[in-house]
Amino acid sequence: SRTIATHARAYQAGRRDVAAMPTMPPPAQPVTGPEASNEATMVLPEAGRGNNYR
Repeated sequence: SRTIATHARAYQAGRRDVAAMPTMPPPAQPVTGPEASNEATMVLPEAGRGNNYR
């Protein structure tokens, strides 16, 4: 029962930490300007290159 009490205390402490954190990050804003063109022209890796394809 001692381990259960320890886990319960850790759970309560974790819940307090979560409650202290901001609920959610702000929603992503649409990107405008030169950064938008940079994101639009991102180069995708070719198939067969790197570790993405085995």
